[in-house]
Amino acid sequence: MNNEKIPCTVGVLTLNNAATIERCLKSVQEFAEVIVMDGNSTDKTLEIARKFNNVRIARQFDSDELNQVIQNFSQIRAKLLNLASYDWYLSLDSDEAASPELVTEVKGIINEPEGVYVYNVPSKFILDGEVIEHASGYPGYEIYFFNKRVNPRYVKNVHEVVEFDEQYRLGALQAARLAIFNEEDTDFKIWKNKMRKYIKMEMDRTNDKSFWYFLKWRVAKQFWMITKAVLKITLLYLRYGFKKTLPPRLEFQRVYFYVWLTWAYFVKYFKGKY
Repeated sequence: MNNEKIPCTVGVLTLNNAATIERCLKSVQEFAEVIVMDGNSTDKTLEIARKFNNVRIARQFDSDELNQVIQNFSQIRAKLLNLASYDWYLSLDSDEAASPELVTEVKGIINEPEGVYVYNVPSKFILDGEVIEHASGYPGYEIYFFNKRVNPRYVKNVHEVVEFDEQYRLGALQAARLAIFNEEDTDFKIWKNKMRKYIKMEMDRTNDKSFWYFLKWRVAKQFWMITKAVLKITLLYLRYGFKKTLPPRLEFQRVYFYVWLTWAYFVKYFKGKY
């Protein structure tokens, strides 16, 4: 590896991400190693990835079946992490890019850790080439930057999160990941088909054994999520108006998803399947 590059591995999961992967990989060219772990894409994702000298290609699955959809994200992310050559690790989604400020901040931390080895990383959206400054989901923290010494562990099949040893303090970066809105996000029909897969995976792993558990965690929690989202969106537009904010239809897609998920929980609990 080039010793002048940032001694950190960047991990990216891909499946037919030709529309966004080049921007993603260009944003992390300063890093010593980028691992693109692919689900046997049939578009030009891997062709694009191979153009970058710091990129290694890995496979999510052992089989040659094309276009394989991940069922257990924690398992695949752990597999990707295990391939990392460096102790410092930055995770990026295939539709994201590291802002120049994020690259600079990560580089500074690696050079002088100051006793913090695991970080929440905020996110911002890019829509039609413009950075969205205000959104109800901000700061959108995810534990996407850490050192292996914290013993990172991915949990949950869907919407996976990172757990780490309790003696380590969680920090937060100031600079953001830039999530690029593409057709999967802006075309409602395409977005809905994508969300249907996530809901199906959630229903497959859901097995509520008591009515009170169902009532607390599937009904009350989801209604709270819906209420909170509507309040945050309303306050967002009252405060910032419609400049440098997401269009309302994109904000309310999240509310739609929560309502849909709540309905799915009801169907699964009372019918035994979804």
